[in-house]
Amino acid sequence: MISKSFENLICDILLQPDVIFSIKNSGGICETRLQENMKFKIRDQWATIGDESSPWHIHININEVASAKFIREFNKSHNRESFSIRFFDSNENLILRANFSKLYDQNGNLIPDKILKFQYLWEKYGKKETLNFKNFIN
Repeated sequence: MISKSFENLICDILLQPDVIFSIKNSGGICETRLQENMKFKIRDQWATIGDESSPWHIHININEVASAKFIREFNKSHNRESFSIRFFDSNENLILRANFSKLYDQNGNLIPDKILKFQYLWEKYGKKETLNFKNFIN
C-alpha cells in the first residue's frame, strides 16, 4: 500500500497551472496538458487522473510507485532551466512526470511566480529532493 503522501502530492500537482504530464516507454512518449478541475481517485491498486468523460485520463498502478523526485535541471538543447516532479518505481524506472511549463516570458526570462509554484511544493514536502513513499505506509 502506498503512503498518503503520494495521494496528497498528486492532488497538489493537479491544483497547479501549466503542468504537463508525460509518460514514456521504449516506443513513445505521451504528453498531456493538465486541465482545470481534473478528477483524481484511488480504487484498489489504481490511481486515476481524469476519467472517461475527460478528453484523456491516466491510470497509475500505485503498488509500483516507490518515490518522487523534485527535479530542477538545465536543458542545454533548449538553453533553459526546467522543473518537474518525477515518479519512479523501486528500480528507479520513470513512471510519470509532471512538467511545469510556460516558465519563460516572451524575452526568455524565467517568470518568478511560476518557479514559486514548484518551490512551494518542494518546501511543503520537506525540502527533500526525493520522497520515498514506501517508507510511509498507511
